[in-house]
Amino acid sequence: MTASTQHQYAVYLFQQGYYADAVQHLDEVLRTEETGERWSDWATAQFALSHFAEAERGFHRALELSPDLTEAAVKLGTMLVSLSRWREAIALYEGVLPKLEPEARASSQRSRGTMPYATGRGGAGLRRALILFQERANQSKRNQIDLDANILGRRDTSTVDRAGGCVTK
Repeated sequence: MTASTQHQYAVYLFQQGYYADAVQHLDEVLRTEETGERWSDWATAQFALSHFAEAERGFHRALELSPDLTEAAVKLGTMLVSLSRWREAIALYEGVLPKLEPEARASSQRSRGTMPYATGRGGAGLRRALILFQERANQSKRNQIDLDANILGRRDTSTVDRAGGCVTK
């Protein structure tokens, strides 16, 4: 099987949800020839398996080999956001957004469209969205800590509202 065919098969395996098998095939393909696209696909499969350190290494290698591979940069940024590594994600997105074609930039911003303000100019709108998202995540964590403390009886002066948040009396 040629490296190109094996790469296509690995992509198929990934699409079917066989992430570990996709990684195995991509390992073999990368031993044959390294490309930014192949490293990005390998990293994406690692990310799907929650192997974050390997995924990060793979995305960085993809970007070393192909600095203009915006897909790898966007995926790395997505992973950084999922790991609450906000500053790194913002810096990465600010660097990659100007490289995207206007249609791709709008699509990339819409894919994170659940966050308000994601349709700004350049990286500014996305930066505001990520900051807002970070603030909401931090508030959610504080609410969960308060709720846990209330359930454990450590905090007698608070009640839980219907949305699950903690309201102090």
